[in-house]
Amino acid sequence: MTDITKVICQEPTIIEKLELKYPTIKKLFDAKPKQTLDKLKSAGSLYTKVFKQTLVVNHSSNDDNIKAWNDYLSAIESYLANICNKMTLKDPHDGTEYNLYEHLRPARQVLAEEIQRKHYDIYNYWPKVGESQESNVELCINGAYKSGNNFYVIWSCISWIKVKDYVLTDSIYNASFEGKPDIKLVIFNFEKLQRLEKSANNDYEKALKSFGTTESLE
Repeated sequence: MTDITKVICQEPTIIEKLELKYPTIKKLFDAKPKQTLDKLKSAGSLYTKVFKQTLVVNHSSNDDNIKAWNDYLSAIESYLANICNKMTLKDPHDGTEYNLYEHLRPARQVLAEEIQRKHYDIYNYWPKVGESQESNVELCINGAYKSGNNFYVIWSCISWIKVKDYVLTDSIYNASFEGKPDIKLVIFNFEKLQRLEKSANNDYEKALKSFGTTESLE
């Protein structure tokens, strides 16, 4: 079973959602998890993305130390927003392309806050003028939420990142982090999933036998 299949089959929020609204799809996942995953992806009702993403934020401020730290969070959020704005998913069924900027807004806000929190947990003070401090910290975070009317997003970000602080003068503060985390995205299209649920429920055995073929569930 692949990592993404495990995410779908073992994530409590997904299991609860499938059991409540898509029981036949859940039954198919239980019987043939990988084949069900492949069928849903080919129908455009499920999208998955697994990748490594280089993250580098280096923020300098000539304001006071408190504002410099608050602005560091804004810099992280802006950096992640730029990455998300370039991310798209293409529906293999009808060719529709979705920009993920808005769909990933909750995830990137949580991730930015977690990066800043991890940084603060290890260094809750600025170093002395002319000095620096740096360390590696573990980043391991995930989440799940509904996006719009038809999409449900599950995500995770796992890595070690290097955080660093440097104070050049008594009015210039620098905070930075860098890393290359493993990122996993699973996005359901509920509208299309409902159509597949209806079709599979009408003839479960036919749906089950269709695995390993190019035959549509619909």
